[in-house]
Amino acid sequence: NHMTVGIAAAQGAVRDEAERLSVTLSSIGDAVIATDADGCVEFMNPVAEAMTGWTAADADGKALSGIFVVVNEATREPVGCPVARAIREGRVVGLASQTLLISRDGSERPIADSAAPIRGSDGAIHGAVLVFRDQGPERFAARVLQESEAAYRGLFDGVSEAIYVQDVEGRFLDVNGAAERMYGFARAEFIGKTPEFIAAPGKNDMAALPALVARALAGEPQRFEFWGRRANGEIFPKEVRLVRGNYRDREVIIASADDITERK
Repeated sequence: NHMTVGIAAAQGAVRDEAERLSVTLSSIGDAVIATDADGCVEFMNPVAEAMTGWTAADADGKALSGIFVVVNEATREPVGCPVARAIREGRVVGLASQTLLISRDGSERPIADSAAPIRGSDGAIHGAVLVFRDQGPERFAARVLQESEAAYRGLFDGVSEAIYVQDVEGRFLDVNGAAERMYGFARAEFIGKTPEFIAAPGKNDMAALPALVARALAGEPQRFEFWGRRANGEIFPKEVRLVRGNYRDREVIIASADDITERK
């Protein structure tokens, strides 16, 4: 009857949507792990599998604390997983800086991450999603900035992420080749300008940027979305990370960014 056909069609639509979301999460460049409300793993994308050393099949149903093992880089003390806090407090929670992920095989890599609660249509929290990424390229770039000019320029431009060096007032001091390619502007066009130069009009809370910079300068890395405008006028979303660094004997902000158009 019509009701049976309608129910079947609705169930099919739900399955199709779930499959589409699964394929999307499996394709993005960041590692993604989803848990239930008890913090047990329900989903891992291939990047998360590679970084943790666990397959999704092996991790399914296990406590995230045994899969996502993180320690402080300096003290080697365990770092609390942000998923538990995200579920408990109902908000986005980020990891502290200088965090290392210990893979199943014992290998280590610096990471940056955040966890967000998953809410149902009734507003109740049904779990959390953990998104993390290898921060090695950013930390590598920060170290490179302290090396000789020749080595710095060659390696700085060799990093695939867009990287911007800014003074404490937000003015660009340098950008790498990936930043030039992202926006279509030459390096010289960035120098001395502030982020308004590359911001999409009316799409960002520019008044909030000084506070983000201040927190990064205080040693608290920042991560946020920003809408940029390319030289050809195209508007696009990107994810920005801010960390404190040194550039030619001065304190600076090092910003790195990824174009997240496909993810959005």
